[in-house]
Amino acid sequence: MTQKAVVILGLVVALAGGLRVYGLDWGTDWQTGVFYRFHTDEATLVDSAQLVGEDLKAIRASYGKAPMYLLFGAAHGLGAVMGIAPFDLEDNRSVRFTHLVGRGISVLFGTLTVWLVFLIGRRLGGVGTGVLAAFFLAVCAGHIQQSHYYTVDVSLTLWVTLGLYLILQMPSRQMWPYLAFGIVGGLAAGTRLVGVWLGIPFLMVHLWDFGGLQNATEVRESSPFFVRIRTVIDRLNPIRTGVVLLGGAVVGFLCEPFLILDPGHFFAESDARQFVPSMQIARGELIRVWTLYDFSTTPYLFYVTHLLRDAMGRPLEVVALLGTVWVLWRRERSGWVLLGWLMPYFLLVGGLHTKPVRYITPMLPVLAVVGAWACVQIGDWIGTRLDRRFACVFPALLVGVPALGYGVAIARIYGVEDSRIVAARWVDTHIPEGSRVMVETGGFATSWMVSDERFQKQVDQPSFFLNTEGFFLYKDKVGFLENLLRDVEWMVVIEENRMRQFEGAGARYPVGSGYYQRLRDGDLGFSEERTFKVIPEIFGLSISEADVEPTGTAFDHPRVIIYRRTGDVEERLRNWRAEVKADPKLPDREFLSGVQAYLQGNWYGAREAFRRSVALRSDFMLGELMVVNTYFREGRSSEAKELWEDMDGRYEGVPPEVGVGMLEAGLEDDGVAYLERSIAIYRQLGDPVPEWVLNAAAEGRVVRGTRFLDQKRYEVAEREYRHALNLAPDYIDPYLGLGKVHLVQGQYDAALVVLQQAMELNLSHAKVWYQLGEVYRAKGDLDRARDHFKQAVGLRPGEVPFQMANGAH
Repeated sequence: MTQKAVVILGLVVALAGGLRVYGLDWGTDWQTGVFYRFHTDEATLVDSAQLVGEDLKAIRASYGKAPMYLLFGAAHGLGAVMGIAPFDLEDNRSVRFTHLVGRGISVLFGTLTVWLVFLIGRRLGGVGTGVLAAFFLAVCAGHIQQSHYYTVDVSLTLWVTLGLYLILQMPSRQMWPYLAFGIVGGLAAGTRLVGVWLGIPFLMVHLWDFGGLQNATEVRESSPFFVRIRTVIDRLNPIRTGVVLLGGAVVGFLCEPFLILDPGHFFAESDARQFVPSMQIARGELIRVWTLYDFSTTPYLFYVTHLLRDAMGRPLEVVALLGTVWVLWRRERSGWVLLGWLMPYFLLVGGLHTKPVRYITPMLPVLAVVGAWACVQIGDWIGTRLDRRFACVFPALLVGVPALGYGVAIARIYGVEDSRIVAARWVDTHIPEGSRVMVETGGFATSWMVSDERFQKQVDQPSFFLNTEGFFLYKDKVGFLENLLRDVEWMVVIEENRMRQFEGAGARYPVGSGYYQRLRDGDLGFSEERTFKVIPEIFGLSISEADVEPTGTAFDHPRVIIYRRTGDVEERLRNWRAEVKADPKLPDREFLSGVQAYLQGNWYGAREAFRRSVALRSDFMLGELMVVNTYFREGRSSEAKELWEDMDGRYEGVPPEVGVGMLEAGLEDDGVAYLERSIAIYRQLGDPVPEWVLNAAAEGRVVRGTRFLDQKRYEVAEREYRHALNLAPDYIDPYLGLGKVHLVQGQYDAALVVLQQAMELNLSHAKVWYQLGEVYRAKGDLDRARDHFKQAVGLRPGEVPFQMANGAH
């Protein structure tokens, strides 16, 4: 290797380190010095590392413990030298220090990976290929971005790249490559379990005939069976293989001891961050808000059309894919060993439902190597044809210059104050104090940006759309939004948190998607007031991120949008609700036709209407369950049970949310019966009954009680209200219902007792004051009645009945 090559390589490695260390303290408020933990995965890893010295079993993470051990040791070691106690999450200085230590590890690991890529590239295609490969990874935007976080991806990428480098030294008569590979393989698997796939290139390099693929085929065809077996044994030396397996097993056990010591704990499903639930989420078996965008993506193809482009830039992506094809065509041993990691990894993660851009990271070193090799090969071909000395560098320049520009543009975002911090200042200074502001929870929350002391906060409820899909009529989902947005004056939204997620799942969640689309388009009665966004740019040229996978921008430079109420929100939602109710593509119209027939006792007509509603959306469980109910009503129990068992098997249990959907659809009797059946099952299993199930059943009883009250069936009404109180003793409406039952029957003292109990539960409930006023007025105590009416009006000045009652005296 020439001195010139050494200098160039040194500059490339220095460039890699500089791009990764620049703005490493991102997330810091430049005015106050407060550090914000914006990256949820990074925060999880830091929190888990804190528990290393306390209780390993308390760690809730789908990753191995190798990166947690590393951060724990590094943070405590550096903290002792610098006089800072790490992991004190109540102390801003400690939090910032701990995260910077972790990010510093990522910078170091990312830079070391660049050097390893040079070594691998040199082995594949010579020094030129190695230097160019190192440069490609050094300026690779995705690798630069991931190196600004302390997450598992950059660590895994280092161990995988080091493992591949060691594999390329094999077969060897020396023992150290095998011992080192065993340790490195254990660290890779102890970082993310997918690291075990390094075993594939390890086997390839030992089972591959040295004469090349063609020669290996000839040997297999000409050699006796026992000779072939002997050849395999000689190459895959049992002692050296045993060293690899032992080293990997010991390190892997240290990184994930509960896999052996307590498999029940390791495979537990009590927390979404643990291994099994996280895999269920990744495969799409469990749906979460942050996985909704992936409904708009295509397995495997999305990596080519979006993720590789987002991580590498299109020119580098194209040459990397060309290089992959070139390696396959040439059947070069080192190249095939590299693909022995790349292809199985891609086949594994590419087919998952979730496709965050970080999944690309462990593929980047190999892609940089094969891309550089392709550039060198193409350059040599061009130089030979054109007979020009420097023509061979054209391919490298055509790929390297835009890759450098893209990488620098991404690195520059860390030198600009975070858009969330700037937006939070704007909220504090521009939104009038006391305003009701809608905020978001979730991975990229905005709730912290709105002061509890200065504003009235309304929290969004996006999980409602997931939890009610198939269980509620779609018009009732719009009705939920009417209640949610009733008094909201402002909204603080991060585009990547909910909006883009639901927009990606429009076919599956039409109302949730429609809500965010109408908000974006201004059709909801809110207008965009301000937008805050850090844009990657270089030399005045900005890079569009319009269709970048949401996690590519959400962690470090999301788009924050402030909306202000400017129109009649209620009217627009009422109109939308009417549109949904009449939409021939949604089941509401057919289902409501079935409800009408059902309430009239027309079981056949109801059943056919319910079936038509299910035909419109196959997962509309509410319609299916009502088909079952029509059979029960007709006395056709065997057919009802058969359908029920089929539903129970397909859906792995019918949830209590369906009962709420029945209540909302006007089927109070069926809804109450189903909810109370669910309560009985919870209690039979010894599980705590969710409070919302009890409240929903109580609400259904109140609705039934009010119906009987209107029919002057006072005894039955009182029974329903008391049943509601047994289910939810802190629910106000049953007290109000009982108070009215006693009032209309002239039982004033009994009414006062019940309403006083309600008053003890909530002194600020306007309806309780109003109803007490009615009781006192009925008793002839007009002064006390007037006082109570005034209190009701003071609590809810916009309520017309309260004003009328107050004005009447």
